[in-house]
Amino acid sequence: MPGKILQNGKNGATLIIFLIVVTVLSSLGAVLMVFTHNRMMLCQLEIDKVKAITLAEAGVSQSIHELKTSVDVDSDGLGTIKKRKFGDGYFYVTHSVKNNGIRSTGVSNDVKRTIYVKYALN
Repeated sequence: MPGKILQNGKNGATLIIFLIVVTVLSSLGAVLMVFTHNRMMLCQLEIDKVKAITLAEAGVSQSIHELKTSVDVDSDGLGTIKKRKFGDGYFYVTHSVKNNGIRSTGVSNDVKRTIYVKYALN
């Protein structure tokens, strides 16, 4: 006997059903991987936003400290701070005597957040 004779095409139908199931499961797996990757990227972006605003707040604190103590360590003007690395990012601050304002920018992984503080003199 040279080979088995297919009975009503059952073996061929089983193979086709198996291939369809494998294709569907592979597609679902690929979609799940893309969804997970996008979610991770969004989470990292949110973390960078929080870090950037925290860095900007640190810049405001440093500027206020310079103004209160009247000590300008880096000789760039009271309340003004050049780019300073801090943790995973950096911040820089400009102080405007004319407008009584402090503008602080924090940067983390190319995400920038800026805080503007206006104050009144007593």
